[in-house]
Amino acid sequence: MRRTPLAFLFLLGACAILAIVLSRSPESPADDARVQAFRVCHAAAKARLKAPASAKFPNPNSAGVESSIFNKASDFRGQSIPAGSRHVASYVDAQNAFDALIRTHFDCLIDQSGRVLVIEFR
Repeated sequence: MRRTPLAFLFLLGACAILAIVLSRSPESPADDARVQAFRVCHAAAKARLKAPASAKFPNPNSAGVESSIFNKASDFRGQSIPAGSRHVASYVDAQNAFDALIRTHFDCLIDQSGRVLVIEFR
């Protein structure tokens, strides 16, 4: 039985996809903590919006979105922040009181247990 070039290309493509999927390493615990910090901060920001149902948040890997960890106890805009806390700088696109879609940047700090310490819109 003669195989067609199309079947060969299909088989080659399937093998390539399988190799890519199998070569991906699982996310590290640090990545999991980072994504969880974004979820907590997005929920805290959403709770303060005029129209929370309209909120659209960026992907944590998007441009203009940052996350960092305080390695030692620090001061953030007058508030004492314990070591190990995470700072998330992100934005939300949401409707304001006049139904206009507005992008608002915010800073969020959470402690190691996931408790929101600061949520501040800029």
